[in-house]
Amino acid sequence: MVGLLALVVPFACVRADVHRYRYELTGRSGEPRFAVELPPDISPSGPWYEVETDSLARLARVADMRGAMKENETVYHYLDKSLFSYSADTYPLGEHTGLLKYQRNEKGYRVRTDGFTVSGELTGYSIRSYNEAGVEDISYSADGKPVARYSCYYSDKDALTHYRRYMGDAYYDYILDPMTGVTTSRKKFEAGKLQATSVYTRDKNGEIVREDVYNQDGTSFGSFEYSQGLIVRKDYELTDGTKVESIITYDEKRRAKEAKFSVNGKLVCTFVHDWLPDGTLKRTRAFGPGGSLWAEYPNEDVSEVEQNGQALNRNDAILHRTGNWW
Repeated sequence: MVGLLALVVPFACVRADVHRYRYELTGRSGEPRFAVELPPDISPSGPWYEVETDSLARLARVADMRGAMKENETVYHYLDKSLFSYSADTYPLGEHTGLLKYQRNEKGYRVRTDGFTVSGELTGYSIRSYNEAGVEDISYSADGKPVARYSCYYSDKDALTHYRRYMGDAYYDYILDPMTGVTTSRKKFEAGKLQATSVYTRDKNGEIVREDVYNQDGTSFGSFEYSQGLIVRKDYELTDGTKVESIITYDEKRRAKEAKFSVNGKLVCTFVHDWLPDGTLKRTRAFGPGGSLWAEYPNEDVSEVEQNGQALNRNDAILHRTGNWW
Protein backbone atom coordinates (compact mmCIF):
# COMPACT_ATOMS: atom_id res chain seq x y z
CA MET A 1 0.00 0.00 0.00
CA VAL A 2 1.43 3.38 -1.00
CA GLY A 3 2.11 5.79 1.87
CA LEU A 4 -0.35 8.61 2.46
CA LEU A 5 1.95 11.42 1.33
CA ALA A 6 3.37 9.72 -1.74
CA LEU A 7 2.38 11.36 -5.03
CA VAL A 8 -0.81 12.86 -3.56
CA VAL A 9 -2.21 15.67 -5.68
CA PRO A 10 -2.29 18.66 -3.30
CA PHE A 11 -5.94 19.21 -2.42
CA ALA A 12 -5.75 23.01 -2.51
CA CYS A 13 -4.20 22.95 -6.01
CA VAL A 14 -6.93 20.98 -7.74
CA ARG A 15 -10.04 22.69 -6.44
CA ALA A 16 -12.42 23.25 -9.30
CA ASP A 17 -16.11 23.24 -8.47
CA VAL A 18 -18.54 22.89 -5.54
CA HIS A 19 -22.15 21.72 -5.77
CA ARG A 20 -24.85 20.95 -3.23
CA TYR A 21 -27.14 17.91 -3.36
CA ARG A 22 -30.03 16.57 -1.31
CA TYR A 23 -29.29 12.85 -1.68
CA GLU A 24 -26.33 10.45 -1.74
CA LEU A 25 -26.40 7.19 -3.70
CA THR A 26 -23.90 4.37 -4.10
CA GLY A 27 -22.95 2.86 -7.46
CA ARG A 28 -21.89 -0.70 -8.13
CA SER A 29 -18.22 0.32 -7.91
CA GLY A 30 -18.65 1.41 -4.28
CA GLU A 31 -18.16 5.09 -5.10
CA PRO A 32 -20.61 7.69 -3.73
CA ARG A 33 -22.89 9.49 -6.17
CA PHE A 34 -25.29 12.39 -5.63
CA ALA A 35 -28.76 13.38 -6.79
CA VAL A 36 -31.17 16.33 -6.78
CA GLU A 37 -28.93 19.38 -6.95
CA LEU A 38 -29.91 22.25 -4.66
CA PRO A 39 -29.91 25.91 -5.76
CA PRO A 40 -26.82 27.83 -4.63
CA ASP A 41 -28.86 30.77 -3.32
CA ILE A 42 -30.83 28.95 -0.58
CA SER A 43 -29.95 27.69 2.89
CA PRO A 44 -30.99 24.01 2.91
CA SER A 45 -32.62 22.47 5.95
CA GLY A 46 -32.27 18.84 6.95
CA PRO A 47 -29.53 16.58 5.54
CA TRP A 48 -27.71 17.51 2.33
CA TYR A 49 -24.24 17.16 0.78
CA GLU A 50 -21.60 19.66 -0.26
CA VAL A 51 -19.57 18.04 -3.03
CA GLU A 52 -16.31 19.39 -4.40
CA THR A 53 -14.63 18.08 -7.54
CA ASP A 54 -11.13 18.89 -8.76
CA SER A 55 -9.89 20.11 -12.15
CA LEU A 56 -10.00 16.52 -13.47
CA ALA A 57 -13.66 16.17 -12.40
CA ARG A 58 -12.64 13.74 -9.65
CA LEU A 59 -14.38 13.67 -6.29
CA ALA A 60 -12.17 15.74 -3.98
CA ARG A 61 -14.29 16.40 -0.90
CA VAL A 62 -17.73 15.52 0.45
CA ALA A 63 -19.26 17.24 3.47
CA ASP A 64 -22.29 15.68 5.15
CA MET A 65 -24.40 18.66 6.18
CA ARG A 66 -27.45 19.12 8.38
CA GLY A 67 -28.80 22.59 7.86
CA ALA A 68 -25.81 24.89 8.41
CA MET A 69 -23.89 22.31 10.44
CA LYS A 70 -21.11 20.18 8.91
CA GLU A 71 -21.43 16.78 10.57
CA ASN A 72 -18.70 14.96 8.69
CA GLU A 73 -16.23 15.57 5.90
CA THR A 74 -14.33 13.13 3.68
CA VAL A 75 -11.28 14.26 1.68
CA TYR A 76 -10.10 12.00 -1.17
CA HIS A 77 -6.50 11.48 -2.37
CA TYR A 78 -5.17 10.39 -5.76
CA LEU A 79 -1.91 9.25 -7.26
CA ASP A 80 -0.83 11.68 -9.98
CA LYS A 81 -3.62 11.74 -12.61
CA SER A 82 -5.33 8.50 -11.67
CA LEU A 83 -9.11 8.72 -11.92
CA PHE A 84 -9.57 6.57 -8.82
CA SER A 85 -8.83 7.61 -5.23
CA TYR A 86 -6.53 5.36 -3.24
CA SER A 87 -7.32 6.81 0.19
CA ALA A 88 -9.53 9.25 2.07
CA ASP A 89 -9.34 11.12 5.36
CA THR A 90 -12.42 11.50 7.56
CA TYR A 91 -13.29 14.51 9.72
CA PRO A 92 -16.38 14.15 11.93
CA LEU A 93 -17.24 17.60 13.29
CA GLY A 94 -13.95 18.90 11.89
CA GLU A 95 -11.73 16.48 13.85
CA HIS A 96 -9.39 14.26 11.84
CA THR A 97 -10.12 10.81 13.25
CA GLY A 98 -9.56 8.24 10.53
CA LEU A 99 -8.05 7.15 7.23
CA LEU A 100 -9.52 4.83 4.60
CA LYS A 101 -7.35 3.00 2.08
CA TYR A 102 -8.81 1.44 -1.06
CA GLN A 103 -7.77 -1.50 -3.21
CA ARG A 104 -9.39 -1.76 -6.65
CA ASN A 105 -9.83 -4.20 -9.51
CA GLU A 106 -8.94 -3.59 -13.17
CA LYS A 107 -12.15 -1.58 -13.65
CA GLY A 108 -11.35 0.71 -10.74
CA TYR A 109 -14.07 -0.81 -8.55
CA ARG A 110 -13.34 -1.03 -4.84
CA VAL A 111 -12.56 -4.58 -3.75
CA ARG A 112 -11.17 -3.83 -0.30
CA THR A 113 -11.37 -0.89 2.08
CA ASP A 114 -9.18 -0.75 5.19
CA GLY A 115 -9.97 1.63 8.04
CA PHE A 116 -7.25 3.12 10.26
CA THR A 117 -6.95 5.58 13.10
CA VAL A 118 -4.82 8.65 12.40
CA SER A 119 -1.98 6.91 14.24
CA GLY A 120 -2.13 4.01 11.77
CA GLU A 121 -3.93 1.36 13.81
CA LEU A 122 -6.14 -0.94 11.71
CA THR A 123 -9.74 -0.83 12.96
CA GLY A 124 -11.42 -3.06 10.39
CA TYR A 125 -11.84 -3.74 6.69
CA SER A 126 -14.46 -4.69 4.12
CA ILE A 127 -14.31 -6.92 1.05
CA ARG A 128 -16.49 -6.37 -2.05
CA SER A 129 -16.88 -9.15 -4.61
CA TYR A 130 -18.71 -8.74 -7.91
CA ASN A 131 -20.94 -11.11 -9.85
CA GLU A 132 -23.62 -10.88 -12.53
CA ALA A 133 -26.40 -10.54 -9.96
CA GLY A 134 -24.80 -7.81 -7.89
CA VAL A 135 -22.22 -7.27 -5.15
CA GLU A 136 -21.37 -9.14 -1.95
CA ASP A 137 -20.00 -6.82 0.73
CA ILE A 138 -18.60 -8.29 3.96
CA SER A 139 -17.07 -6.22 6.75
CA TYR A 140 -14.57 -7.58 9.26
CA SER A 141 -13.07 -6.48 12.54
CA ALA A 142 -9.34 -5.79 12.74
CA ASP A 143 -8.72 -9.37 13.90
CA GLY A 144 -10.51 -10.80 10.85
CA LYS A 145 -13.85 -11.74 12.40
CA PRO A 146 -16.92 -11.14 10.19
CA VAL A 147 -19.07 -8.25 11.41
CA ALA A 148 -21.72 -7.78 8.72
CA ARG A 149 -22.65 -9.25 5.35
CA TYR A 150 -24.67 -7.60 2.58
CA SER A 151 -25.92 -8.60 -0.86
CA CYS A 152 -26.48 -5.53 -3.08
CA TYR A 153 -28.38 -5.20 -6.36
CA TYR A 154 -28.38 -2.38 -8.91
CA SER A 155 -30.51 -0.99 -11.73
CA ASP A 156 -29.38 -0.83 -15.35
CA LYS A 157 -28.51 2.81 -14.61
CA ASP A 158 -26.09 1.71 -11.85
CA ALA A 159 -28.28 2.75 -8.92
CA LEU A 160 -28.68 0.63 -5.79
CA THR A 161 -32.27 -0.63 -5.73
CA HIS A 162 -32.24 -3.44 -3.19
CA TYR A 163 -29.91 -4.89 -0.56
CA ARG A 164 -30.08 -7.66 1.98
CA ARG A 165 -28.37 -7.72 5.37
CA TYR A 166 -27.79 -11.10 6.99
CA MET A 167 -27.92 -11.65 10.76
CA GLY A 168 -27.56 -15.26 11.87
CA ASP A 169 -30.51 -17.23 10.44
CA ALA A 170 -32.38 -13.98 9.73
CA TYR A 171 -32.01 -11.33 7.08
CA TYR A 172 -33.46 -7.91 6.33
CA ASP A 173 -34.54 -6.90 2.83
CA TYR A 174 -34.31 -3.18 1.99
CA ILE A 175 -35.91 -1.60 -1.08
CA LEU A 176 -34.60 1.80 -2.21
CA ASP A 177 -35.77 4.54 -4.53
CA PRO A 178 -33.07 4.43 -7.25
CA MET A 179 -33.50 8.15 -7.94
CA THR A 180 -32.78 9.28 -4.37
CA GLY A 181 -31.26 6.31 -2.52
CA VAL A 182 -34.03 6.65 0.10
CA THR A 183 -35.19 3.37 1.68
CA THR A 184 -38.85 2.79 0.87
CA SER A 185 -39.44 -0.49 2.74
CA ARG A 186 -37.79 -3.05 4.98
CA LYS A 187 -38.81 -6.65 5.62
CA LYS A 188 -37.40 -9.13 8.11
CA PHE A 189 -37.23 -12.85 7.33
CA GLU A 190 -36.34 -15.72 9.65
CA ALA A 191 -35.71 -19.19 8.22
CA GLY A 192 -36.98 -17.79 4.92
CA LYS A 193 -40.37 -16.72 6.35
CA LEU A 194 -41.58 -13.13 6.58
CA GLN A 195 -41.67 -11.93 10.18
CA ALA A 196 -42.05 -8.15 10.00
CA THR A 197 -42.52 -5.26 7.60
CA SER A 198 -41.53 -1.65 8.29
CA VAL A 199 -43.39 1.37 6.93
CA TYR A 200 -41.54 4.71 7.09
CA THR A 201 -42.78 8.24 7.70
CA ARG A 202 -40.48 10.97 6.38
CA ASP A 203 -40.34 14.74 6.59
CA LYS A 204 -40.26 17.17 3.65
CA ASN A 205 -36.51 16.61 3.23
CA GLY A 206 -36.93 12.84 2.91
CA GLU A 207 -35.51 12.15 6.37
CA ILE A 208 -37.10 9.37 8.37
CA VAL A 209 -38.99 10.44 11.52
CA ARG A 210 -40.93 7.27 12.36
CA GLU A 211 -41.01 3.58 11.53
CA ASP A 212 -44.11 1.46 12.12
CA VAL A 213 -43.65 -2.30 12.22
CA TYR A 214 -46.23 -4.92 11.23
CA ASN A 215 -46.19 -8.70 11.58
CA GLN A 216 -46.76 -11.19 8.76
CA ASP A 217 -50.54 -10.77 9.11
CA GLY A 218 -50.33 -7.00 8.75
CA THR A 219 -51.02 -6.28 12.43
CA SER A 220 -49.06 -3.44 14.01
CA PHE A 221 -46.88 -4.53 16.93
CA GLY A 222 -44.36 -1.72 17.34
CA SER A 223 -42.89 1.58 16.30
CA PHE A 224 -39.49 3.28 16.24
CA GLU A 225 -39.03 7.01 16.72
CA TYR A 226 -36.23 8.99 15.08
CA SER A 227 -34.60 12.35 15.71
CA GLN A 228 -32.33 13.93 13.08
CA GLY A 229 -32.25 10.61 11.24
CA LEU A 230 -31.19 8.58 14.31
CA ILE A 231 -33.40 6.06 16.05
CA VAL A 232 -34.03 7.21 19.63
CA ARG A 233 -36.82 4.92 20.82
CA LYS A 234 -37.94 1.38 20.06
CA ASP A 235 -41.32 0.30 21.40
CA TYR A 236 -42.94 -3.03 20.52
CA GLU A 237 -44.92 -5.95 21.88
CA LEU A 238 -43.86 -9.60 21.68
CA THR A 239 -46.25 -12.37 20.69
CA ASP A 240 -46.82 -13.30 24.36
CA GLY A 241 -47.84 -9.73 25.23
CA THR A 242 -44.50 -8.70 26.71
CA LYS A 243 -43.86 -4.98 26.11
CA VAL A 244 -40.31 -3.97 25.21
CA GLU A 245 -38.79 -0.49 25.08
CA SER A 246 -35.30 0.81 24.33
CA ILE A 247 -34.32 4.47 24.71
CA ILE A 248 -31.12 5.32 22.81
CA THR A 249 -28.90 8.40 23.24
CA TYR A 250 -26.00 9.61 21.09
CA ASP A 251 -22.82 11.63 21.44
CA GLU A 252 -22.03 14.81 19.53
CA LYS A 253 -20.61 12.75 16.65
CA ARG A 254 -23.93 10.92 16.17
CA ARG A 255 -22.57 7.69 17.62
CA ALA A 256 -24.77 5.61 19.92
CA LYS A 257 -23.71 6.26 23.51
CA GLU A 258 -26.08 4.18 25.59
CA ALA A 259 -29.45 2.46 25.41
CA LYS A 260 -31.77 1.80 28.36
CA PHE A 261 -33.63 -1.44 27.79
CA SER A 262 -36.89 -2.07 29.66
CA VAL A 263 -39.44 -4.87 29.70
CA ASN A 264 -43.01 -4.25 30.89
CA GLY A 265 -41.92 -0.87 32.22
CA LYS A 266 -39.02 -2.20 34.33
CA LEU A 267 -35.38 -1.46 33.51
CA VAL A 268 -33.55 -4.66 32.57
CA CYS A 269 -30.13 -3.29 31.67
CA THR A 270 -28.23 -0.39 30.14
CA PHE A 271 -26.16 -0.90 27.00
CA VAL A 272 -22.98 1.18 26.71
CA HIS A 273 -21.28 1.53 23.33
CA ASP A 274 -17.50 1.70 23.00
CA TRP A 275 -15.98 3.23 19.86
CA LEU A 276 -12.50 3.27 18.36
CA PRO A 277 -10.99 6.71 17.55
CA ASP A 278 -11.96 6.55 13.87
CA GLY A 279 -15.63 5.87 14.66
CA THR A 280 -15.54 2.09 14.27
CA LEU A 281 -17.66 0.31 16.87
CA LYS A 282 -15.49 -1.73 19.23
CA ARG A 283 -18.17 -3.38 21.36
CA THR A 284 -21.39 -2.94 23.31
CA ARG A 285 -21.50 -3.78 27.02
CA ALA A 286 -24.63 -4.52 29.06
CA PHE A 287 -24.83 -3.44 32.70
CA GLY A 288 -27.53 -4.55 35.11
CA PRO A 289 -29.58 -2.08 37.18
CA GLY A 290 -27.03 -2.38 40.00
CA GLY A 291 -24.11 -1.55 37.69
CA SER A 292 -22.58 -5.00 37.30
CA LEU A 293 -21.38 -6.16 33.89
CA TRP A 294 -23.84 -8.66 32.43
CA ALA A 295 -22.57 -9.16 28.88
CA GLU A 296 -20.21 -7.99 26.13
CA TYR A 297 -20.97 -7.90 22.40
CA PRO A 298 -17.75 -7.44 20.37
CA ASN A 299 -18.21 -5.42 17.15
CA GLU A 300 -22.00 -5.29 17.67
CA ASP A 301 -24.40 -2.36 18.06
CA VAL A 302 -26.87 -3.73 20.61
CA SER A 303 -29.87 -1.94 22.11
CA GLU A 304 -32.17 -4.91 22.81
CA VAL A 305 -31.72 -8.60 23.60
CA GLU A 306 -33.48 -11.91 23.89
CA GLN A 307 -34.52 -13.10 27.35
CA ASN A 308 -31.24 -15.04 27.71
CA GLY A 309 -29.13 -11.94 27.06
CA GLN A 310 -28.10 -12.81 23.49
CA ALA A 311 -28.44 -10.12 20.82
CA LEU A 312 -31.33 -10.61 18.40
CA ASN A 313 -30.60 -13.33 15.83
CA ARG A 314 -27.13 -13.96 17.29
CA ASN A 315 -25.57 -16.25 19.88
CA ASP A 316 -22.01 -14.95 20.20
CA ALA A 317 -22.33 -12.69 23.25
CA ILE A 318 -19.83 -13.00 26.10
CA LEU A 319 -22.29 -13.55 28.94
CA HIS A 320 -21.34 -12.72 32.53
CA ARG A 321 -24.87 -13.29 33.75
CA THR A 322 -26.49 -16.56 32.74
CA GLY A 323 -30.14 -17.50 32.86
CA ASN A 324 -33.10 -15.30 32.00
CA TRP A 325 -32.66 -11.55 32.34
CA TRP A 326 -36.34 -10.95 33.03
